[in-house]
Amino acid sequence: REEARGLASALEEACGEVKRLREDNVRLEKMLEGTQFQLEFAAEEKETAEREAEALRRSLADSVRKGLLDTAREEVAARDAINSALTQEVDSLRGLLEASEGRQRA
Repeated sequence: REEARGLASALEEACGEVKRLREDNVRLEKMLEGTQFQLEFAAEEKETAEREAEALRRSLADSVRKGLLDTAREEVAARDAINSALTQEVDSLRGLLEASEGRQRA
């Protein structure tokens, strides 16, 4: 009887330990599932961030190119205006020179 009680008590303890281990396993599996979900979510977030960063880089590059083109156009327009003013000045000086030469001949 004493031995039977001892074995029953040991069996009860073993059953309790098995129950605790199963509960630990369930808890660990839930933690693992949560961690896997977090990893998948983080990977998706990373991909999204990389796509957004690439789109931003392209947009910025386009803006810089457009800005450079606009600046170049403005410079060309300014140079055209200067050339036009110089051409008018040269034409005016030619007119004065021709008038002066005409007066000297007369």
